[in-house]
Amino acid sequence: MFFLLQSKPRYFAALARLLEARETSEFVQTVVFDMYGDQYDTREERLLLDVFEKILESELEAAQSQGSLLRANTATTQMLSAYAKRGQGLSVLKDVLQEPIQRVVANKQLNLEINPMKVYMQIIQEYETTTGQVSDMNKNVDDATAAAHPKVREIIPGRVKQLLEICEEILQRIVTNVDSVPYGMRWICKTLKRLCTAKFPNSTRAQIGSLLGGYIYLRFFNPAIVTPDAINFIKTKPTRVARRNLILIAKVLQNLSNGMRFKDKEVYMQECNRFIDERMETIQDYFDRLADVEDLQDQLQIDKYLEHTTMNSITISFNQISLIHKLLLKHTDVVCPRENDSMRSILKRLGDPPPKLTLKQNRTVVLQLIDRREQRLSTAVDAFENHAVNPLHIQARTLLLSVLRLLPSDANGCTTLLEFLNAQKAKALAEQDASLADHISNVISMLRTLADMGMLKKLDTEDATFDKFLWETAAAALSRRDRLALVKKRRGMIAEAAKTIKDHHEYLQSKLDYYKQYLQNVKVGRAQSNQAGAGDKRKGSKKKKTTVKYAHKELVDMGVIMHTDPSIDSSILKRCYYVFSQAAPDKFEITLHLKKGFDIKLLKKPIQLDLEELLSLQERNQTKLSIDYVDLNVNLIIHILNTKFIYK
Repeated sequence: MFFLLQSKPRYFAALARLLEARETSEFVQTVVFDMYGDQYDTREERLLLDVFEKILESELEAAQSQGSLLRANTATTQMLSAYAKRGQGLSVLKDVLQEPIQRVVANKQLNLEINPMKVYMQIIQEYETTTGQVSDMNKNVDDATAAAHPKVREIIPGRVKQLLEICEEILQRIVTNVDSVPYGMRWICKTLKRLCTAKFPNSTRAQIGSLLGGYIYLRFFNPAIVTPDAINFIKTKPTRVARRNLILIAKVLQNLSNGMRFKDKEVYMQECNRFIDERMETIQDYFDRLADVEDLQDQLQIDKYLEHTTMNSITISFNQISLIHKLLLKHTDVVCPRENDSMRSILKRLGDPPPKLTLKQNRTVVLQLIDRREQRLSTAVDAFENHAVNPLHIQARTLLLSVLRLLPSDANGCTTLLEFLNAQKAKALAEQDASLADHISNVISMLRTLADMGMLKKLDTEDATFDKFLWETAAAALSRRDRLALVKKRRGMIAEAAKTIKDHHEYLQSKLDYYKQYLQNVKVGRAQSNQAGAGDKRKGSKKKKTTVKYAHKELVDMGVIMHTDPSIDSSILKRCYYVFSQAAPDKFEITLHLKKGFDIKLLKKPIQLDLEELLSLQERNQTKLSIDYVDLNVNLIIHILNTKFIYK
């Protein structure tokens, strides 16, 4: 079954359009990384690209408009994204993007925010978080008022300039490295261009470019820019500001690749439209060059001899086998519309698929992919019957080439191989070079023997037969030279990809080690805490944690409490005080008490504050945090936590 699936891409291509959401991820993994996982095997690479071609043909056939192609998160787009992230693709991304992205993330002072409202609120946040005082800037303003504020007007032009300078650098690195993009990805772009032109013959150059941008930029470059921590470009998670910087960079380049100016939906981004207009020809030229590659069969030359003598295998899990089996049974009529389809008979013999195993039970197995429908003769017999690899044929070629190397390159008027060899033999005898004459005689004799055995294609004359053999020998020599060059190139690519994969593996291993150590520290800390608690109980003592106390009126005067429920009796509020304490590195608690000769807690449970959530509210420009009967100023709460606990 799996031999037929791998060798006939139409099955996977048909299944890709029939998947449910929960089946997509494992299907993509199976096809891209397991069924055709060896990107340096020309056969597997060709077959996988055949799968993509058939999927894209179906996508274009069903498309009603050009603008919707490859935009949704379907099995097709997930497969294209997964294909782009294989070893060669990661190496290219690293060479092109890692350096500028690292500089953006490492620059702690860099802030590329150009949304006037966000800039306005950041000014307030910075002032209140730093000073602990309420800003006199009005927090309830509209976009136009925020954009008109003098400080905002002063900040934004410089940030736009910085943003576009970084975009220009990344753009130039992308366009100048077009030849380093893996062949398969460029071939997909070429196929998209061909299919789109056929489906929508009136498409403009910009529309075709937008389609290619939807693949090469959106699925390849964009994820690396927005989430560089996911592919080990940087060692730590970017700060919120750094992440926003990366998003803005990606947003500008995305619109450029789509050939679209920013419109009224994002007025503040219209400052970047001039950049998009001026770089439009650059990106269109890039797309043209990207799709300008050889056809699949010309590029991925398959060594027929090796293809027949090497055993093909895949490594796959039991659950992956079960999934593919289940999908084929479920969609048999669509995937195998013909009643005499070989897959139908295989599925009939296999019966129902096995149930899905648990994670612990699931194992991987190595499947040898064999075509059971064909009973081939042994490799030795195949080799003897194939003149291209017959020992006598090879010996004749080797002998001919060795003799030609000893002879002058000038043919001296000879027009055929046999005429040239006889002339050189006569010359050798005249010069009393018996050894050379014998070698030439052996070549002529062997060629005649091969012709008599029917191992040379006989033409009208012996001269023509020998010349045909000479041309075949020369073509084989050139082909061997090209294959050697290709092997050398592949070795370099494999070494580079291996290094990238090794680096990524080491990065993931370091993260795993970190989490293991963190878990161990938690276990040790908990054990020590339990022991200390037991000791404290024995001694009748209790360790006191750091707390900070504020009266209700004090927090109101500081601006921390922005609003109080008017239904609360003011006499009660005068006797209220709040106790802040730290429960964990980024977790805090507030307990509410009432002065009445002795403390009475008004809340059964402490109010929980999560620093991450507070920072997230600040990032979204939400300055108010509502808790029970009071509204708190987010910026000033962060200031208290910073000054009293975190940086004290």
